[in-house]
Amino acid sequence: MNHRYWSRLVALLTFSLLAMAGVAQEVRTTARVAFGYAQQPDGSYVDLTGTEIPLTIRKVDAYNVKWGWRPLDNKPVDVTPQAETTVYENDRPDYYFYDPDMCSALDDLRPTGAGSGKPWSQMRVGVYARRSSGLVLLHMSCWETYTTGRGAGNSAFDRRFVNDYGLIVNTSQFFGEGGYTLDFDWSSSPNKITVPGTNAFTSQTWREFNITGQGAFLVGVMSPLFSGGGNPTTGSSDDQFWYDLEPNMIFDETETDFFGGTPNESNFLFKATVAQSGTQETLKPIGVQVVRGKAVGGNVGSLHNVDLNYYRVQKFLVQNQVEAPIQIIIDGFSGATNLTGIQFDLSSGVDTAGLGQVTEAFNFRTGQWIAVDSRGATTADSRMLLNVPGVAADYVESGTGTVRARVSYRQVAPVQKQIWACRLDLFNWITSRP
Repeated sequence: MNHRYWSRLVALLTFSLLAMAGVAQEVRTTARVAFGYAQQPDGSYVDLTGTEIPLTIRKVDAYNVKWGWRPLDNKPVDVTPQAETTVYENDRPDYYFYDPDMCSALDDLRPTGAGSGKPWSQMRVGVYARRSSGLVLLHMSCWETYTTGRGAGNSAFDRRFVNDYGLIVNTSQFFGEGGYTLDFDWSSSPNKITVPGTNAFTSQTWREFNITGQGAFLVGVMSPLFSGGGNPTTGSSDDQFWYDLEPNMIFDETETDFFGGTPNESNFLFKATVAQSGTQETLKPIGVQVVRGKAVGGNVGSLHNVDLNYYRVQKFLVQNQVEAPIQIIIDGFSGATNLTGIQFDLSSGVDTAGLGQVTEAFNFRTGQWIAVDSRGATTADSRMLLNVPGVAADYVESGTGTVRARVSYRQVAPVQKQIWACRLDLFNWITSRP
């Protein structure tokens, strides 16, 4: 048999077997900037044209919002590198959706202050694609202000803060029709995109790529992905977006919608990170306590690494129905008190759908539990990197160096089991200091 033919046959069979086994379909490639410019941390502007950006394309499930909401079961996505800080994130794999007639839309993104004026390292967007051949263009623009009263046909957004560029994406590297997350790695690029300090009204428009850069609008072919099921986990966004009905790249004040509300919160699937400064350190748990529920497996060492050695807790009776039936408190130790940032690195799962997970950090200065993250719990293991808000040093107990977290689970929808359980494979603190 011809060697080349045999190699292709083996590759095809391997791909098919991986797909049947549920392994994520992913390809690592590059995207090139066809045109555009961006503001730099010093306030100057740089031409991005020709910049090559590493790109990871990952196949995901997404539902058509016009057909009504349905739960998804996407595999967990990769986590943010430990040397980076997430400044905006709205990415819940169970709630990806799209409007098939929309190829151009704009959303209000408000990153946290941790990224103000800093260059992006990673950027994630989502798209539903109905083609898998040829080059397309993702045109991204960023405005800083929104002004009402201009009426239909007139842009309500001003480009006082400008990031405006087109990324060439090769759809021949897609795995057929479906949803995709696109991770652009700007970390090694000499030309950066800077995180604005206030609003970042960001548009995504999908068009054909041609010799002039932009061709026809890809209506009915490429659609931006949204992620519902709650508000952004890092940063904020109002539950509305602006659509480009014509399309003509003009977003006026009359072209706005909100997809009818929960669970279809109208926020882009979007994530942005910046490089951390200073010294990073990973802290392992030194103690774990089940406040509500019943421990049925594992110990504090089960939380140190991702190794399928789970700390398992089962639902138990509670007198106050307002309380979560499972509450786990985890303690660690920090030798430094002058922390400038804290993140939770967590991998967890549950044994039935319909449960919610809440993660909190204890503020020793105020004596209060502070909400860090709230999301739907997944039956498959999900790994997440969560930013603890506020002044990092307030979460370290003076004199003892104790850092403390709480993870809770409760029913938020119908469940198939009366006695359900959670499992934690990892819980670490990632701290930064000068």
